[in-house]
Amino acid sequence: MSAFLQVVGQASPDDLSGLRALVESEQLDPKRIVAFLNKTEGNGCVNDFARGYCAHVLHEYLSGELGPEAAEKALLIMSGGCEGVLSPHMNVFSQDGPESDQVTGGLAIGAGKTRDFKAEEIGRMAMVEETARLATELMESLSLSKEDVHFVQIKCPLIRSSDVTEAQEKGVSLATTDTLKSMGYSRGASSLGAAVALGEVELSGLDDSKILGALDLYSGVASSSSGIELRCCEVLIMGNSPLSRSPLRIGHAVMQDALDRDAVVQACVESQGMTDGNFDPEKVANVFAKSEVDPSGMIRGKRHTMLQDSDVSGTRMSRAVVGAIVASVLGRTQVYVSGGAEHQGPPGGGPVAAISWI
Repeated sequence: MSAFLQVVGQASPDDLSGLRALVESEQLDPKRIVAFLNKTEGNGCVNDFARGYCAHVLHEYLSGELGPEAAEKALLIMSGGCEGVLSPHMNVFSQDGPESDQVTGGLAIGAGKTRDFKAEEIGRMAMVEETARLATELMESLSLSKEDVHFVQIKCPLIRSSDVTEAQEKGVSLATTDTLKSMGYSRGASSLGAAVALGEVELSGLDDSKILGALDLYSGVASSSSGIELRCCEVLIMGNSPLSRSPLRIGHAVMQDALDRDAVVQACVESQGMTDGNFDPEKVANVFAKSEVDPSGMIRGKRHTMLQDSDVSGTRMSRAVVGAIVASVLGRTQVYVSGGAEHQGPPGGGPVAAISWI
């Protein structure tokens, strides 16, 4: 068992030159690709079509290399929004690539898709339960304990305007009729699903009212990103397995607020197995973090205005802030920061994970 990560920059959402170069130089076998986790340029909101465009281009490429049926197996997780210093890039996860001669206890990954959700299920318990089922199944397939898991990346759907119209015609209720707010409901429900699978939250204590209604319930490792380009949830589990021969290792921490630089450092230190609090930035393959506008309207006792700006979504602002914090720790800008952290870490904070070379 061996999991591998390669980070490739993109000049535009349809730029596959870096990916092609890896394949042509035999540094990457397309048949081994499990998932793409990309940061695409766009607003990261409902009408961000760069995500779907990039996913379409990647699917066409994989179909040409592997055939349409095999191409469907790879997860195409696109996270929109490269505000501030964030640089567009793709994180290519593959299985059974270069591996150590001995068991390392390093990175293991599992990927899968839920069934498609009806509009009335998005942001509700059906999504929680189905995501929990899949996450549990993936953990079991990798023989990972709950403690072995350090990051659960989820791509989830949103409620479209056409869904709202159809629901009104049928007399069906939705979690919300606001398409932008539906992104938060979807992220929240799918993240609670991960929390249930990991034993962080009890399923019996949840109902529809708790989704966005009880933000003290959260996962310390879930990262959910919502988009218009899919109807299911795509789930990518990352952990360290005692059976792994991967040259990579993952660690994580939880940011308590948008300025929590120490948590980013802690994740990097843990990924390198250091005990003195130091780490080597050059050995960090990449960092994956969640960002959120603190719903209290305060950060460390001072008022912020991100919730009141009518021009720019607060989600975009928080990505810029956390992106700068993470980039300052590593000294580089190709880092993964996803906005909207409902039920992902404490309110105003969010999980952060680092993958490093052993």
